[in-house]
Amino acid sequence: MNGMTAAHKTLPLGTYVKVTKLDSGRWIIVRINDRGPFVGDRVIDLSRRAAEELGMLPKGTARVRIEALQPATLIQYAQNQYRWVPEPVPSPWQGRFDIQLAAFENKQNADRFGKTVAARYQGAGVEPYYFGGKLLYRVKIGTFSDLHKARAVLEKIRAEFPDAFVIAQDGGVR
Repeated sequence: MNGMTAAHKTLPLGTYVKVTKLDSGRWIIVRINDRGPFVGDRVIDLSRRAAEELGMLPKGTARVRIEALQPATLIQYAQNQYRWVPEPVPSPWQGRFDIQLAAFENKQNADRFGKTVAARYQGAGVEPYYFGGKLLYRVKIGTFSDLHKARAVLEKIRAEFPDAFVIAQDGGVR
């Protein structure tokens, strides 16, 4: 909450991004440390401090541009000679991606919907996760190793599940 951090659905955790507020040109750099946002058409969820630094409070939302950055370290390789060495950046296109169809507070409702989905889609399942300090159950299909493939399937099922979205998987319940 007080760090310069943000949540994003698919960028690899640990990625640094430059977030520019489009109406003012003001920008900040944050580190992706969580998954989300899971609300409407939002693409990034900034920590309170980051939103404040960007001038988004008290409104809380703004149109922004997001650019992934590659951190680098300045190293000395000879006396009085330095160079920047970029750190390796994980590919945002490769990893483990699922398509979240819905989320439930009640596990039985999630299981019931999950069985309906499993009868029609390969790789369907129910997965617990924490959001806003609350345990929820997401119904998902997947897993895809390529973000492009996941997005292609998402477009095919969009008419049936208009609120579905792609999410990167980083491991179990957090």
